Formats: sequence, C-alpha cells, structure tokens
Amino acid sequence: MKKTMAILLSVLLMLFLAVPTFASSAFFSPASVLSRTLRFDLFSFLQWDMRMIRMPSVWDSGLTGQGVQVGIIDSGISAKNRDLDPDRILPGIDFVSGDNALTDTSGHGTFIAGIIGATRHNGFGISGIAPEATLVSMKTSDHKRSEIHHVADAIRACVDDYQCSVINLSSSSKEYSELLEDAIRYADKKGVIIVCPVGNNGDETLNYPAAYEETIGVGAVDSHKSVSSFSNCNNTVFIVAPGEETFSLGRTRYGIVFRNGTSYAAPFVTGLAALLKERYPQMTRTDFCEILQRSSLDLGDEGYDPHYGWGLIQADAALRAADEYF
Repeated sequence: MKKTMAILLSVLLMLFLAVPTFASSAFFSPASVLSRTLRFDLFSFLQWDMRMIRMPSVWDSGLTGQGVQVGIIDSGISAKNRDLDPDRILPGIDFVSGDNALTDTSGHGTFIAGIIGATRHNGFGISGIAPEATLVSMKTSDHKRSEIHHVADAIRACVDDYQCSVINLSSSSKEYSELLEDAIRYADKKGVIIVCPVGNNGDETLNYPAAYEETIGVGAVDSHKSVSSFSNCNNTVFIVAPGEETFSLGRTRYGIVFRNGTSYAAPFVTGLAALLKERYPQMTRTDFCEILQRSSLDLGDEGYDPHYGWGLIQADAALRAADEYF
C-alpha cells in the first residue's frame, strides 16, 4: 500500500512540476513558486519514521545541522534530485572511476543522503533530519561491493580534506580489516563520529565496520517499533532506528522511493549526530553514545539487549540529554 501510494504521488508530482520555466514574465514554473512561497514538504505525511523518532519538535528548536560537514561513504549522491540543495553537496572523491561522486547508479547513497539532508519546507519532497548540513559524497561503490582500501582512504579524506564531523558508512562485510580499523581509529581520535549498519543477515553474524569498537552500530525496526526480521542481533547493536519501509529520495529529479535495510536505519542516527554537533561541536563518539544511552526509548528486554541495543532513538530526548550532559 505504501509503495503504491508513493508511486502514484511521484507521478502526480512529476506531472505538476514538469512545466518548463520561461524567460517571459507571463509564464512561471510551479516548482519555483512552490519552493519560494510554501512552507511544507509534499510527502512529509509518509515520513512515519521521523514522527516515530520525534523529529518535529527538534526542527522547531531551530537546529538544522548548519555548519556541520557529513561524509557519506557510499555509491555517490545523485545531484539530479531537486530535494537536495546543490549548494550543500560537495562532490568529494569518486574512488570507483575517478569521475564524479555526484552520480549514483544504484540509488543507495542518494537514499541515505535524503534521510540526512533533504531540503525542508521547499514545497515538495521530504524533510531531512539535518536539512542544512553539508553532505560530502565519497563514492566507493557502484552496484558492486566496495573495496576496503577505498573505504579506508575515503574515511581519511573525510577527516583531513573535508573536515567532516560525522561519517555515515552504510556498508558491511564479514571480513575483519586492519587497514579499515586503523582508518576508523584515526577518525575517532580526531573526534569524528562514524555510524554504521549492523547488517541484514537476520542472525548473530558480526559485520564490519559496525563490529569495530570506534563505530556506532545501528539496527532496524519497523513502524510498530519491532526489530526487523533482517536486522542482525548481537553486541554490535548499540541503538536502533527506523529501517523498514522507510521513505527517502530516488535518483530521478523528483523521485521518492521506499527501502528496507539496516543501511537505511544508520542515517537517522547520523543526522541526529549532525544536529547535536551543530550545538556542541566538541561532542565525541563517547559523548554521543552516552547521550543516546540516556535518551533512547527502551525496547525489548529491560536495559541493553542485542536486538534493540539501548533502544530506539528519540531526537527530542537526545537534545534534552545533550543540554544536560554539556
């Protein structure tokens, strides 16, 4: 039902916004009028996930992620989607072909970018958690699996070349890599927070980089706050976030799609980290973990458990906890 609704609305939106912009003052673009005058997001009603993590009150607080650089190490980010502000996307580095990190043939990175930083209140699309954060695209995959040395190099580039405060690394492997661990430890020592999915095996399999101590591993829950059947359950699960039938951006101009996976739970935590970094730039991974532990909604067994970790992120409670913590 959700998928059908999203497709129908996407078609209607594209038909409405496909009117060309003419130089003559006798004509206008509905897209430009919407983005200038209307203070809403057309598909925000589909974002049950944002309401579940209690984002609206945090947006009302004025936090937007402004001034925070967020590294997205993934399949690239499609600059075609109108719900991503081109002025807030840096092309970063394409480690796959050396071409353009603002292309995305799989849509994976664009979906994640939308959850973190889709433009808010532009008359169409959705709201990202940190709509004014700067997104740095580091392209390390193109349909195929990422090369570990590319991911390690991308982490160091995020830290040294782009001064990223937070990194979303939505990939996973069962293989331990000293090279990757060293890069993650380097970022952690620099105060950079790295957020990763725990994996989609639906069992106790350990996946890296979530299994490295210096990352924050995120599991997935559905719209009923139940752990998703595909979400791995082990001690790498620090926290959970929406990751089943979540809506975000597609690769096309006005594309809205839905996907399932712990990869798509991780950016909710990344976006929250970006908001808190805006207010408290000195916040480290250790600080953020303490804030999440104090503020998350306990699910499953009381206290920590390997299915839900410390629970479901609650953005408003996290902000209050951060204010008390600092």
